[in-house]
Amino acid sequence: MKRSILALALLLAASPLHAAEPSDRSLEKLFDLSEVKKLSEASINQVNLMINTMVAEAIAKKKPSPEQQKEYEKLLPGFSKRLQVIVKEEMSWQKMKAAYLTIYRQNFSQEEVDSLIAFYQSPTGKMFLKKMPMVTQDSMRATVELMEPISARIKESSAELEKAIRLK
Repeated sequence: MKRSILALALLLAASPLHAAEPSDRSLEKLFDLSEVKKLSEASINQVNLMINTMVAEAIAKKKPSPEQQKEYEKLLPGFSKRLQVIVKEEMSWQKMKAAYLTIYRQNFSQEEVDSLIAFYQSPTGKMFLKKMPMVTQDSMRATVELMEPISARIKESSAELEKAIRLK
């Protein structure tokens, strides 16, 4: 009985309960191979586009007079550049890299990172990376197209809600 317990204890001690945590070096190699930095920088452009759209929509909702509209148009380029600087600073690769290291470390073991590195170094992995920007672009275009009817239905429902509230 004591031998069985000792054997079990040795077995448990020999096999880790948790998979090995990936090293920063291996994660950085994975980031390089999978072009995470490039994708992170591209997301900055997307955030800037969203901000510019939100600002334009906010101005349009205010229904500015022609004079105010001219003033907005004169001030918007400078305002937009300031916002872009803020986004670029706050979403810099150095700041994002720290977050990515934490996220990847929490979700991948060293063995999984090694497998991903092998994949991205393979011809298939390289082909995958080459085609992903177009796949992403096509996916975004499809999403926008799918959002149009959703947006129309939401506006319709919102109008019904407004009407119902006014009646009461």
